[in-house]
Amino acid sequence: MLQQTQTSTVMPYFNAWMQKWPTIFDLCHATEQEVLALWSGLGYYSRAKRLLSALKGLTSKYKNEEDFETFDPSLSELLEIPGVGHYMASAIQSIVFDLPCAAVDGNFIRVFSRVLGVRQTGEIKLKDIKSLIKETCDDLIDPERPGDFNQAIMDLANTIYVTYAPLANIAVLTTNKTVLFKSRITVPNA
Repeated sequence: MLQQTQTSTVMPYFNAWMQKWPTIFDLCHATEQEVLALWSGLGYYSRAKRLLSALKGLTSKYKNEEDFETFDPSLSELLEIPGVGHYMASAIQSIVFDLPCAAVDGNFIRVFSRVLGVRQTGEIKLKDIKSLIKETCDDLIDPERPGDFNQAIMDLANTIYVTYAPLANIAVLTTNKTVLFKSRITVPNA
């Protein structure tokens, strides 16, 4: 629900949603019309349809919460879920399963293209930039708090690296081991 929609807008919808369907097993019994009716007003209705499709796919394989305990959060398993692509799979891995996997989306691209000093040109394609950013972020992500890392980059993109009049053209990002400044990575002497 939060994809491209502000939290303040989503909260009443989310609360009503959770009241009606508190688990994925409750939601998988809903009809598309019921889901779209509760989603009405949020826009991007294909998200609701894809969510329902994904959950129906999951619950056909995992019949109850006990079965779901055996779920394998590998990239290949997540990509088998209808409607789940690389971004969503990475977000699920980091936020739900605490796996160190950067969820590279437009926010990451906005921040790290500036941090790394790369931009799309005739010779440098967006997919190459995404690959570079994914590789860089997978190396930087804190394995103890991967979901927090992903959320922090999203927050940074929405506060400092906004698409209109960005407040920062150069960034310094630090972790306990690495200082990243523009396109130079240095590891301080311990």
